[in-house]
Amino acid sequence: MKYLNKTQNAFSLVELMTAVTIISILAAIAAPLYSRYIRSARTSEAIGNLGTISMFEETYFSENSTYVSAAENPAGNIPGPSDQGGRKNFSSSVSGWNLLGRVIPDGTPLVFQYEIRAGQFDSAGNSVTGGTGNLVAYNSTKSPGIGCSPALAVYSAENLNIPNTTSSNWFYATAVGNQKANGSQNICSLFIKVIDRVDIFKQNPTE
Repeated sequence: MKYLNKTQNAFSLVELMTAVTIISILAAIAAPLYSRYIRSARTSEAIGNLGTISMFEETYFSENSTYVSAAENPAGNIPGPSDQGGRKNFSSSVSGWNLLGRVIPDGTPLVFQYEIRAGQFDSAGNSVTGGTGNLVAYNSTKSPGIGCSPALAVYSAENLNIPNTTSSNWFYATAVGNQKANGSQNICSLFIKVIDRVDIFKQNPTE
């Protein structure tokens, strides 16, 4: 009678430990890369929307000879971990945004909070405030974003070095988002788009 020799293939303990070690190393490398990708995508949201806001402001100006101020949107505190997916929905009913049109579709979940401050100088070089566009004074300061801890520095058209020439108009738009938690504090990233400037001012960008 002939017997067939059967060789059973199996992983040894050393091989299993080697595989586990390799998987652990790959996971350790992939995790920060994924986090960086997420933060980069969020930064793209801010820069893209600031560009869109600028275009809508220019369209409004071409029809009304003035820019528009718009309150923080989404309203309340900036989007954070307590919000679903770390995002809050945009609403065109927030003051000022209703004048600009469909800047961002209603209900769009956002990581950043957006605000616009606009103003005007008359022929005598005086700041024009109020009106339909809720214009603000050239030297009126404000800390962008609601709920940042610590709060961001205050900004104005004046300290952003926007020209204050007679019979001129100006605006700047801000985007503030909590891109990276730091214990009990928030690291608020700030991006500012200033009228007629190609570059965007950045503070605490994570990527």
